[in-house]
Amino acid sequence: MAKGTESYSKHEQTADLLLIDAASAHEFAKGRGNEAAQSAAKQWAIIVDPDGGSLADFVNQWRKAPGGKMSKFFVEEFSSVLALQFDRIIELETGRKAAGNVEG
Repeated sequence: MAKGTESYSKHEQTADLLLIDAASAHEFAKGRGNEAAQSAAKQWAIIVDPDGGSLADFVNQWRKAPGGKMSKFFVEEFSSVLALQFDRIIELETGRKAAGNVEG
């Protein structure tokens, strides 16, 4: 995401691969079956939703941004949100957080 202040076209392949990795992680979490994995899968669903205010949404907006560049402030704000979302997944996967409502 830190590259969001640079031209999207310069990083398009990397952004696409990142979205593929996130979608794969989502599918993997969905298939694991236990409660923590299902809660993690819900969090991954937010991350891969192109309208969900997370990673896929960021890439979508970066792609459409004038000149293919995002403001530093926008990148920092999105990065903060995504860091919290990944922290929740890590907590769920390591058992440091109980499964349940993981929205946002």
